[in-house]
Order: sequence, then C-alpha cells, then structure tokens
Amino acid sequence: MASHLGDEDLYTLTYVSHRIASIVFPIYFARKELLLSSHTNSLSLCGEGFKALDVWRRSPTFLPLRRLACSFSFDTKLACTQIQYLKRCFDSLPPDSRTFVRSVCLTHIMANSLDEVLALLQGTVLLTSCLHVTLSYVTFAETPRPASVSHASRRPRIRVNGRKRTVVTTYLDSLELLRLTGFDLSSSQWHELLSSLSIPKLDSLEIWGSSSMIAIFHFLLQHSHVGELRFICCSWNDASSSPYWLKLPFLRTLQGYPYQIRSILRSLRSTPVLRDLVIASDSTAVSQNDHFIDEVAACLALCGGSVSLEVEVPNDQSMAGLTIADARALAARKLDSLKLDSDRLPFIEILRIKFPAEMLDAIFLVRSLFVNNSVLNFNIPFFRFVVNFGWRYFLT
Repeated sequence: MASHLGDEDLYTLTYVSHRIASIVFPIYFARKELLLSSHTNSLSLCGEGFKALDVWRRSPTFLPLRRLACSFSFDTKLACTQIQYLKRCFDSLPPDSRTFVRSVCLTHIMANSLDEVLALLQGTVLLTSCLHVTLSYVTFAETPRPASVSHASRRPRIRVNGRKRTVVTTYLDSLELLRLTGFDLSSSQWHELLSSLSIPKLDSLEIWGSSSMIAIFHFLLQHSHVGELRFICCSWNDASSSPYWLKLPFLRTLQGYPYQIRSILRSLRSTPVLRDLVIASDSTAVSQNDHFIDEVAACLALCGGSVSLEVEVPNDQSMAGLTIADARALAARKLDSLKLDSDRLPFIEILRIKFPAEMLDAIFLVRSLFVNNSVLNFNIPFFRFVVNFGWRYFLT
C-alpha cells in the first residue's frame, strides 16, 4: 500500500513510528534516487536524492560509509541547491565521528570560480574526514587579470602565464588519495587549482584526461612525500623538458605514457627504485610496436633495483602481417640493440603485457622478445600475457 502513496505522504510516514518508517524508508529512497548498497557499503546520489539526505540521516541505515558518490545537476542553480543539501548533511555528522566516509566522488561540478570548487572540496574533506576524493568533470571560470593590486595584501603569489596571482591555500589534512578526472581546464586553470592545494598526507595522485605538466611538477615540488603517480589516458597540453628538479624519495608506483614516465624519472636527482611501473601507449599518437619497445627500454634504463612492469601494447595494424619468422628477426634486431644497455636495466620481477584484441598475432613478437631468448639479460621470474577485450582481460 505504501508504494501507492505520494512523496509527501511517504515523508510524513517516516515520522509516525519506527516500524512504519522501516517500511517506508526503502520506498522513499528509491523514489528520490538515493541508492544505498549494503553489499558495497556505499551511497549514490543524483537528482532529488539530495533532498532525501535528511530522511536518510534519521534512518537505521545511517551508518559510516565506504563510498559516497554524488552526481550534481547540469543546471547550475539546481546544482547549488544540491550542494547545500549535501553540506547540511555533512554539518549534522557526529563531531566525534572518525572517517565517516572513507571515499567521496563528486561529479559534474560547474562552478563560477575556483573558490567555489575549493570550498566544496575542503568542506567535504573536513566534515567527513574522508581519505580518498575523486573530482570528475569540473569546470570553473578563469580568474580575470586584476586591474590593480592592493599593497596591503600579504597573501603569497605565483606567476601564471606571465602575470602574478594571489594564492589562497586550501589544506586537506586527512586526504591520502586525490583523483582528478575529465577536467576541462586550461594550463593556467590547472596552475590555479593545483597551486591552491596543500595535502600533507597525500600518498597517491591520479589524473585522467588532459592536464598541465608544469602545474603537476609545481605541485610535486610541494608534495615530495607522494608514493603513487598515475596519469591514465592523460595527455599533457604543455609537455616540454622537465621544468624542475624533483625529489620524490617515497615514489613506488608510476603510470603513464612513455614521455610522461621519462619526464618524471629524468627530473629526479637520484635513480628511483620503483615497485610498479605501468607504461601505456598513447592512442592519439602515431606509434609502432618496434618504436614503442624502444621507449619502454628507455624508461626502464632510468629505473634501479627491481620492478613489476606492466606494458599496454599499441594497436599497430602493420604488425598483423608479420610471420613468426619476421617477428623473430625483428626481435633479434631489438635484442641486439638493447644488449649494450642490458646491464643498466632493472631486475624485472613481474612482466604483464596487455594486448588489444585485434593484435593477437603480435603475441609471437613479444614472446620472441621476452621469453625464449638468450641475448638479453632479463631476469623475469613471473611472466604472463594479457589480452584486452574491452574491459575484460584474459590470460593467454
């Protein structure tokens, strides 16, 4: 019977008794697109789900979450209202609650200014004590050039595109992982965003989509304690030679395109000892597998110690016509060229290779390169091929 009632009647019934409310809560949440999962201990919000947060606050399901995912409206005015509902819920959290939400994902943030983005980010981290934050599809207006600057201002300034800008630092004390995906920002906006953040416990930085190399390097200068750097399907719109010398003594995981891997490793004052190295082919660049192997070797030559290596092979259709004999001949030439530098390559503990589904024939080439050879002094105790069919991976 409750399922036939209107939203206002359902809302009223949540106040009648605990027994009736326990029946009404799931129906009301489903109507309002507030999706709770006991299996994953997560909460997903979109549409009118934000209005139902006060009801969830009173329900028996109001418990610490592993993950909170919020997708805001594309309508700016409605999105501002949704954010207010979210802040009101955060403000009501128990003051002694420690990490009420472990991971927060905020999607579709269309702000009038960077200050609005930073206020939302800081409020989220401060009120939930979350450890992981993902910001997706964020836009904000670029800061206009000021006509004049007050001499009374004592805030620190940085130079962006030849002009100085006041920086107001946003401190995120509890945060350990920051993931930024699908940002539509210019290089100067990336500078504004990253230079405004101070994250003393940050262990992992992950960026998807286009970004700014110079802004990232400037950020890493202030966050030398980072242990994981992942640039996933990420292009640098201002890539150049390394603009700074970096000191990243705790770096253990590095992922990106070859030019990104080399830029990071060449900027370090000492040879890093990585635990995991993931080298992906750039789908937007014209690349060939034999050239890609050279790039992988160049990246490895900048590493020390032992490393687990994962390689995503480019989809080069010109390799499909190779016979096994051709592949072995090409492999021999590659091995001869790499032999001279083999003593500078790190010990490879695990080698994992991802192939596009269209390139099954290329497996013969890589087998020739890394398995049945006595030319290259690779010590690979564990080796496996992975064929990539969309989002699924099959061992071969």
